[in-house]
Amino acid sequence: MNTLKDSVKIYFRRLAKAPMYYLVNIFGLTMGLVVFLFILLYVHDERQIDQFHGQSDRIFRVLERSESPTDGIQHWPVTANPLADALLSEFPEVEASARMANLGASVLKYGDRKFNERNYVFATSSLFDIWDFVVLSGDPKREFAGVAAIVLTASTAQRLFGSEDAVGKVIEMPNRFKSAEVIAVVEDLPKTSSFQFNAVYVTDFKGFEEGRQEYFDSWDSRYFTTWVLLKEGTTPRTIMEKKSDFLDKYFDDENRSDHDFYFQPISDLHLASSHLATHGSEPPRTIPYSSAQFVSIILIIGLGVLLIAALNYTNLSSVQALKRTLEAGIRKVHGASTTSLRLQLIAETFITTFLAYANAMAVVMILLPFFNEVTNKSFGVLGLVQPELLMYQGITLVAIVILSAIVPALYYSRLNRFIGIEKNVFSGKGELLRKVFITVQYVIALTLIAAVLVLQRQLNYIDMKSLGFTKDQVVTMDINTYPVLRSFKTFKTDLLRHPSITDVSVSSSVPGEWKSIPTSDIVANFGDAPVPMSLFSSDSDWLDMYQINLRAGTFFTGNDPVDSLRVVLNEKAVQSLGLENPIGQRIHILEKDTASFTVVGVMEDFHYQSLYDPIGPMALLHWNHVFQPLDYASIDYFSIRYNGNPSEVLAKVEEVNSKYAVNTPAELNFLDDQWLRFYEAERVRRQLFFMAALVAILISAIGLFGLINFTIERRMKELGIRKVLGAKQGNIVRILLMDYVLLLGLAVLVSFPFTYWSMSNWLASFAYRVPLGIGTFLLALVLVAFVSGSTVIFRILRAAARNPVRALR
Repeated sequence: MNTLKDSVKIYFRRLAKAPMYYLVNIFGLTMGLVVFLFILLYVHDERQIDQFHGQSDRIFRVLERSESPTDGIQHWPVTANPLADALLSEFPEVEASARMANLGASVLKYGDRKFNERNYVFATSSLFDIWDFVVLSGDPKREFAGVAAIVLTASTAQRLFGSEDAVGKVIEMPNRFKSAEVIAVVEDLPKTSSFQFNAVYVTDFKGFEEGRQEYFDSWDSRYFTTWVLLKEGTTPRTIMEKKSDFLDKYFDDENRSDHDFYFQPISDLHLASSHLATHGSEPPRTIPYSSAQFVSIILIIGLGVLLIAALNYTNLSSVQALKRTLEAGIRKVHGASTTSLRLQLIAETFITTFLAYANAMAVVMILLPFFNEVTNKSFGVLGLVQPELLMYQGITLVAIVILSAIVPALYYSRLNRFIGIEKNVFSGKGELLRKVFITVQYVIALTLIAAVLVLQRQLNYIDMKSLGFTKDQVVTMDINTYPVLRSFKTFKTDLLRHPSITDVSVSSSVPGEWKSIPTSDIVANFGDAPVPMSLFSSDSDWLDMYQINLRAGTFFTGNDPVDSLRVVLNEKAVQSLGLENPIGQRIHILEKDTASFTVVGVMEDFHYQSLYDPIGPMALLHWNHVFQPLDYASIDYFSIRYNGNPSEVLAKVEEVNSKYAVNTPAELNFLDDQWLRFYEAERVRRQLFFMAALVAILISAIGLFGLINFTIERRMKELGIRKVLGAKQGNIVRILLMDYVLLLGLAVLVSFPFTYWSMSNWLASFAYRVPLGIGTFLLALVLVAFVSGSTVIFRILRAAARNPVRALR
């Protein structure tokens, strides 16, 4: 106990004697720990998503894999519609199965309270056997009258019914069913759930309108998300071994290759789903998919920044240990053991680390709201004191103490006591190790800065790239009711009476569609290889509304009967179909019922999907086209361009909508905001990389300043002799800087090839991307060199200008 008290007393005595050295160490470790703690919090949260289910090791989502000569291999989050029931009946390994789907916008109404609700799902009652729902009242599996009943979350029930008991109440659903009974209220799903539904419509998917019901029962379909709960002791492998006979039984040769299935653990849902195609019937995710690769990379970055801080402290501590050789000699003469000298330095390291950790925790708590905003998370102040995270923090702190204390302790205690008394030597011991540490710091800093620059360039490219249409000052409105659909022309006229609204159009999809865009196989001549093509439909104002250029021909005339047989293609479609003179030619859409259209115009290629996807062939039909199977709604959106106050425009749209859809509020979105959501994950990555890079280079600069001070002090007599013998000030500066320039050059050789490889892989996910030229890496090098140089150049110039007599005295 006395030894510990003495160590603490000695530590604070030295802190008062050399405050700059200790404060620099504490500051560097604090910054490294701040970055690490934030990243640890982020990574832990990402890996906890969808892990809250008690049976998560037995819950699987069924995915489909389709393969065709035209579309290639695609992976889908939705399956053939009857698959869930068939899996349960055919495979004894399956304990329960459920299917769910989103059927578009829904309106909930009770008395005077009503609102749009898209964050919901239709599901079979067996979902409550698979997922963990905490039932507060009622029974989500009880019998009910009608096509569907409804289970509400506690927050939605409060919003609709206030303090009233919701169970047994009947909710009006003007645009879906006439009504639905509330059969249960459940707790809101945890924030670590990819799906956080406000309502679950419980149904067996029977009794829907005839056309939809036929589709729900068809094996040649893909609409439902399918979940299975496997029995204890079974794995998907046993099912996959018997899958071939199952596929032979339910799929004919024509569509079997389009419906191969496999299982995804629910624990992989968040971090292993970026390969999946989007589909409009997939339930809405509150948390977008992420990537296990990115989570691992950001964790490595956090550890890298912390390593920089630890190496920085180790370097400075070893230097300080060498400067304390006189003390070591005196203490050895007075009987101090090697062990006691080592323990003293270890105790100092422990105290420094503890102070840095306490400061880091305080900084994290202060900056937590900012971090939540950057990462779109909602971490609380108690997030870091979870048992698992505390364990990781403890292991990290012990590792820092061991790494940061063992090297200086070894050098400090091994010095010869008599030499230590005779002169305060600045030995070269550990010089190679210190250079290795500096090089590692440079490698990490260069890698992070180069990565940030590439991220920034790509996001700037996304922001500045011409999309081929104008997305600014455009509001979209989902058409969610038949009265609005039937009266869309007068609806448009009413909107255009507002002076700030300049253009209004209707269409089946909008550029940057956040649901799914239907596709069909199209040929110019029967017998040709079909071309998969995105299908849009619109009225005659759509091209002007989005300011898309027409390359050839004309657009729709507004004569509905005539336009119903016309089509406008984009340039990519013309090229894919091999049409040299497309105007006036016929193309054929190949579905169950083939439909033929005359090409009247060719529009300029534009990005109707995100920049992750290349511009594909696209056919634009008129809103009342003759080809209208169930999958292809004629129109689903209003697009409204304005040039005035957006709040006034929104109010006008709400006012007009209330005339046609009394019980259905307007569902409005700004188109430019929707486009930003495509790149939300990249913006989070840029912010995290930038924070880590900034701290890394700051810590490196601080450490370099301390080391250059030591180098100058150690070589002061050498520099004095050189000046006496005629060395110029520039020569002195070159001598002092040369070692660090060489180390920086070595770091470049290690960092840049790795950074080039990793960022090339990341950019490959974009169909449209910036070139990865040498300029980015040179800029990273210049930034690191500038920060490092500006940190030490003043100290070096002062040493070079010093009177050599003072050094030789």
